[in-house]
Amino acid sequence: MANSNLSKTRRSYAEELRVAAPVRRDPAIVRAFASVPRERFLGPGPWLIRADMRNYRTPDSNPWWLYHNVLVSIDARKGINNGSPSMWAFLFDQLDFKPGERVLQVGAGTGYYTAILATLVGLRGRVHAIEFEKHLAARARANLTAWPQVKVVCGDASNFDAGEVDVVVVFAGGTHPAPLWLERLAPRGRLLMPLVADDRGGFMLKAVRRRGGFEAKAVSRCWFVLAKGFRTKNEASDLKKALAPLKGKLPALRGLHVGRISSAEKSNAFFIGRDFWLSRRS
Repeated sequence: MANSNLSKTRRSYAEELRVAAPVRRDPAIVRAFASVPRERFLGPGPWLIRADMRNYRTPDSNPWWLYHNVLVSIDARKGINNGSPSMWAFLFDQLDFKPGERVLQVGAGTGYYTAILATLVGLRGRVHAIEFEKHLAARARANLTAWPQVKVVCGDASNFDAGEVDVVVVFAGGTHPAPLWLERLAPRGRLLMPLVADDRGGFMLKAVRRRGGFEAKAVSRCWFVLAKGFRTKNEASDLKKALAPLKGKLPALRGLHVGRISSAEKSNAFFIGRDFWLSRRS
């Protein structure tokens, strides 16, 4: 496909995400999706695509196939895919990115959404992208050479110290935020992560650092590949029990609280983790 036609296709894809996500607050997100070449991060085609709950192999290597709101397999054996573009467009729209901000991305994959994040914070910003799988980290590092504000690290993100950051975005399903992430969040810093049980189901948790604590909100339901390093079996079981009475509805949260919960506060808790708890709105 000629470059001019591909650029037009990419812009159409981004406009479709504006509606499908939807993107209501930050038009820079639409521009970022329109500018980042998805094919750069997915290897040569044909590609294994999942749409409408079915998998199929594209009949050829035309990158046109990638500019739709579909999942594209990265590692079929481990069930790892490139993620839903409309879901991430929606989630990024909740984070109010500003040029020059510092981002910690947990779970870089092959780097596609890393490039989107880097575009949103610009050359004055910084993105530390952490990937646990060595082969994916190597691919991401090679794919992201055009974004000098990105540093790709292979390792366990739960104990990686990126210094003070404005945003932490997590791309794997955990049962608790790593304490270091919360410690390093700047004032008004935002954390977005999937809290999921062992069936991969749960919700996207957004926490914002305010004076004296963290506001918390359940942004959307979600299903994610399970994380390594920031989940425990007991928390996963307790989370599933906490979610069951909601029958698919989102919990009404008030705050994220660091440390152990006191006996007096237990009646206000929606979920109690190992070193944190979530309070419910009254």
